[in-house]
Amino acid sequence: SSVFAAAGHPAPGCFIAIVDPDTKKVLPRGVPGEMYVGGSIISSGYFGQPSVTSERFVDGFSLDMKDMWPGKWYKSGDCGRLVGEPPVLEVRGRIDFTVKIRGFKVGIPVVEATIQEVEGVAMNAIVPVYESPAVVDSLLCFVRVEEGLDFDAVVSRVRHEGVKKIPRWMMPTYFRPMPGDTATSGGSGKVDRKSLRALADLDALRAEGQAAAEKAADEASTIGSEAAGEDEDGGVRAIVRAAWAKALNLNPRSLDLDENFFDLGGHSQLAAKIASELSDEYGLPVTVLDIYSNSSLGALLDFVGARGAEKAEAAVVLEGRRGLPRGRSGAVNEAIAVVGMAGRFPGADGVGAFWENIQRGAVSATFISKELLRRKGVQEETINHKDFVPCAYMVNDVDKFDNHFFGIGRHEASLMDPQHRIFVEASWAAMENAALSPKTGLADTVVGVFAAAGIDGYLVHHLDGRPLKDTMDPQDIFLAEIGNEKDYIATRVSYLLDFTGPSMNVNSACSSALVAVAQASASIAAGQCDAAVAGASSITFPNMGYLYQDGLVNSIDGYVRPFDTAADGTVFGDSVAALVLRRKEDATGGLQWATLRGFAVSNDGGQKAGYAAPSPVGQSMAIMAAMEMMGEDPWSISYVECHATGTRVGDGIEVRGLVSAFNSVGGVRGPQEAQVALGSVKGNIAHANCAAGATGLAKTLLMMHHRVLPPTANFKTLNPKVNLDGTPFFVNGELCPWGVAAGRPRRAGVSSFGIGGTNAHTILEAPVAVDAEDAPAEGRRWPFQLLALSAKTPTALRNSANAIAGGFRSEELNKASLASAAYTLQGGRAAMPLRKALVVPSRDLASAADSLERLFPDIEELEDLEEAGKKPVAAFVFPGQGSQHFGMARGLYEQVPLFRSAADQCCELLAAPELLGFDLRPTLFGSDVPEEDREKEFARPTVTQPSLFIVEYSLAQVLMAVGLAPVAAAGHSLGEYTAAVVGGLLSLEAATKIVATRAKSTETLAEDGAMLSVAEWSDEELEAVSRGDRPGLWLAAVNSPLHAVISGEAQAVAALETELKSAGRKCTRLHVQKAF
Repeated sequence: SSVFAAAGHPAPGCFIAIVDPDTKKVLPRGVPGEMYVGGSIISSGYFGQPSVTSERFVDGFSLDMKDMWPGKWYKSGDCGRLVGEPPVLEVRGRIDFTVKIRGFKVGIPVVEATIQEVEGVAMNAIVPVYESPAVVDSLLCFVRVEEGLDFDAVVSRVRHEGVKKIPRWMMPTYFRPMPGDTATSGGSGKVDRKSLRALADLDALRAEGQAAAEKAADEASTIGSEAAGEDEDGGVRAIVRAAWAKALNLNPRSLDLDENFFDLGGHSQLAAKIASELSDEYGLPVTVLDIYSNSSLGALLDFVGARGAEKAEAAVVLEGRRGLPRGRSGAVNEAIAVVGMAGRFPGADGVGAFWENIQRGAVSATFISKELLRRKGVQEETINHKDFVPCAYMVNDVDKFDNHFFGIGRHEASLMDPQHRIFVEASWAAMENAALSPKTGLADTVVGVFAAAGIDGYLVHHLDGRPLKDTMDPQDIFLAEIGNEKDYIATRVSYLLDFTGPSMNVNSACSSALVAVAQASASIAAGQCDAAVAGASSITFPNMGYLYQDGLVNSIDGYVRPFDTAADGTVFGDSVAALVLRRKEDATGGLQWATLRGFAVSNDGGQKAGYAAPSPVGQSMAIMAAMEMMGEDPWSISYVECHATGTRVGDGIEVRGLVSAFNSVGGVRGPQEAQVALGSVKGNIAHANCAAGATGLAKTLLMMHHRVLPPTANFKTLNPKVNLDGTPFFVNGELCPWGVAAGRPRRAGVSSFGIGGTNAHTILEAPVAVDAEDAPAEGRRWPFQLLALSAKTPTALRNSANAIAGGFRSEELNKASLASAAYTLQGGRAAMPLRKALVVPSRDLASAADSLERLFPDIEELEDLEEAGKKPVAAFVFPGQGSQHFGMARGLYEQVPLFRSAADQCCELLAAPELLGFDLRPTLFGSDVPEEDREKEFARPTVTQPSLFIVEYSLAQVLMAVGLAPVAAAGHSLGEYTAAVVGGLLSLEAATKIVATRAKSTETLAEDGAMLSVAEWSDEELEAVSRGDRPGLWLAAVNSPLHAVISGEAQAVAALETELKSAGRKCTRLHVQKAF
């Protein structure tokens, strides 16, 4: 076990029985239970304590125990199990430290160890809370926090981080500060659990929770009202917040709107409690199912709605979520585009490295040393066998998985097949490759998932089937099932990425992945979903070589030689690939790798040599059906990625079926009339089992993108059984440009055939290339770009910056624009808690890479970043006259459409004859009038004051549009009107009338003069100005206890300014011509 230490072998004369506490039956090897010890070496009892002796020294419960030892057995009270041969005792803690809560077995030591690892926890102890003598309701955790830390803050961190490491049902419901007198006597430092158990009274805890709930409701009501402002839904939101906080024992002032109810320790009973309170006490018809469907506080608030019960009453299942797919049912001829892809391949951790290997003709085989084979437990007889081939095609780091990123507990992740884990990562990466934020980029659409997985060797070999053997551990049985069975690979992605379309595993042996692509395409075309993730994950356990046997499919030396005369078999390897598909019309303007012009699936039927044998007829049927769907000359296809597994007969059968399909649909052509190159990725990475089709498709997409035909690895001389004589087909053996005739599209076919006879074929068409010179120049106006990065940990954030800098320097991106990269980082990536942005000059990607490496903070500095969701709220404060300057916001007006739109609206309102009667834009933003004349005009109050209002209002609209919504708005002088509009107290039309009237009054009624802002004047000094003791000066305003404004004749104000500055006192001349 990775959690519990082994205690060793039983001593001679000692017998150990592991007994089921309920049935008293001896449990089989490997299953934990209560430990009893027997034998001649044990004591006969407790000295002078007959009652304790009779309780702890008992007769054997069964013949099994009596056969082992006929005498008394000591009831240890420990939980343990025997494992291995000879048996080793593993002690798991006290038997009463394992409890059942709502049917789940919870090991208290595991929970305590998890909580102890959380930063800020100095000590913790957990005791069960009993509803009745035999029923545990929940767990109570006593926590002692490190000195100087806040208890509630540390508990909040425990709740947040705990569910990442252990299943949510193991988390304590109640948290209390650890009493100071809980240490046992004797100075051992152990916790006196008996005294703690006395505090675990369920009625008392519930009563305490009820009292806290009333306070929580009051606080939540205040917070809800503050958050809602003047909205009518403030009260309803406060009610929901209070019920949520009370049920989950959370601080209502630190509620996370995005945190999942079940990750916070929620369960069906608590959901029922919330639903009952909301419906019975407040008349909000919220059910348990509604909470399950809207399992974060933010989603539940949205569900209840802006008008409270009114919306809840009208809510239906689809409320607050995506609706039905937008496609037209039965529209099977809709073009499907491949917009994103990602994968992990032997010798390549991504599609970029994969392409580097492909174009070099690299063979990503690993030949395993005898030393490593021995360390991995391979028998010496196998290692030295003459037919053993120590060759494997392996994906790197299959043992690594960022379970915290996906919110999966460590224990659950350890039971999950790496095929599932890596496919989740690949699906996320494929969405990012499509420049779509994985969870929100397609939020307004219905997205399906079609995926395949290989045999569950991880469960069988790595876990040794343990989770399925322990009948006393039902949650591990459940986790092992959903983490290893093929049925769950697609739905796992749908759950983690919040996709609501068809989600299913697709299994047809070696053709599974390409069949998944065809199924996804058909689903989109038929209107069942708007987009889909399709692919497969094939990772072999153990992947430590194989024993060659003549007559079977394996290669004699570990190499796969498609189409070659030396072909003698295949090798099965690893690969994970995921692709994102959308309707072509929906992907317009975004990235497109290719369009799927045709796709089809067939089966060989029974007219062939055997169940596992291929059939040229069945294969050609799939190819011809895809051609018919394309509806154009099949000889426009200039490359076919073949299944080609490197078997002498199989490759020949495939080519026969391929040639037959072309001839049947397009007519017979000769080598002078067409040219069709053939290739197969299996020479590079071997046969990727169920992921083979998606891997070949990924290779072909990369070829199209680079317009290059790579060499077919390990191909030298054509296999005589592959008959290409007199045909346009040839096996490509060297790196060369992929040219096509003028006016013809670049098209390719991809085939994948499975044992059992299911065949799939797709036809791809490359998008029309757009030269950089012809690309839209929208981003070229900006002298800078904003690179926005986010992650869940400081290390990940720094690594992301390094990866982006490396990508900017890659040859792949040397023609890309920095503006496109900046846009993708902002719009095509998920916004995660830790965020950092960098402003870089709009020059080129290499300069941006330099800036990232030079200016981006190191990990130590990033450790101090606050999570975005925890940052304080913002308020908008708008200044008055004096803060303006000539030419302000001209760049915003020229370059930000929303700012320009808002400013134009204000200017058009102010230009009305009854207001200003003229257009401010030539002076404020124009360039036709000489600057000297415009600056003089700008100084007029009828220009200055409205201009300041326009800029403030327009800038506020931009900030709110990018998500910076203020919780309060305030202003000084003229800025008060802007604050009133932003705060909803004034309409824009009313505000412009007031601003125009004020500006005209100032210009016509006020005298020419000057104004000076002063600081830290005494009351006596201010009163002297008010009394007229300073000729030519007047007290204009007292803005705060420290700040005032002096107004007056220009000469007098200038003299005062000189006086104050000479004395070292603060003052600022305001930019005005009129004194008021």
